[in-house]
Amino acid sequence: MTVNDNPSEGTITLRSAELPAKSASNILSDGTFVLITGADLKTVDVDLKLVEGTKI
Repeated sequence: MTVNDNPSEGTITLRSAELPAKSASNILSDGTFVLITGADLKTVDVDLKLVEGTKI
């Protein structure tokens, strides 16, 4: 994750060994993303839709 100039926003970059087909209209990613933030230990599960411009 890269933090932007605004510390409350960031960008998650996903990489793949293969490019999607030219006809692909979207990319699905299935897995667990672990973001460690803040000073105190707390776990929160959220539904996160990775769409351009999504803020986390």
